[in-house]
Amino acid sequence: MKRPEGVCASCGRKMATGEEVVATLVMDDEGFRREDRCAACFEGMEEQPFSFWRLRRTAAFAKGERRLDLAFLTELFKRLDGRDDEHSRRVAWLVALLLMRKRILELEGRGMKDGREVLHVRLKREDRRFEVADPGLTPEAVASLHEDLSRIFNLESGDERETEGEDQGS
Repeated sequence: MKRPEGVCASCGRKMATGEEVVATLVMDDEGFRREDRCAACFEGMEEQPFSFWRLRRTAAFAKGERRLDLAFLTELFKRLDGRDDEHSRRVAWLVALLLMRKRILELEGRGMKDGREVLHVRLKREDRRFEVADPGLTPEAVASLHEDLSRIFNLESGDERETEGEDQGS
């Protein structure tokens, strides 16, 4: 179920180019979901989201162009550290691989723990170390993860794009 981009998830108002948007990451029974809100609706939220960040709407992307917010991805990875549910482990594994590809995480070693491969990685800018276990993704889990990440990062083509904002989550 795709929510139109550029529309506040709370009030349904289309947000204008240049307007501040608060992107929230919430977790429900289906996993993580990204919801964009206008600043006023964000301030009125009763329940605190898993994470949030502020950004501004800018000019439209070219058709089919996609953008990955590496600052948000890094914050998401840090927030997943220590979470032990299956969904969080799957997301953390994939995010770790993406961040290693972008050279934000550095692989320091590999090992085995409880019969699973474990990556020992370090966040370069913070010199912080993490241990990420291979969740043993099945084809069904990969499909589910793809859907989750598409919702989080709005990977469907949209008519507006976002400038990077600073993560403000807890």
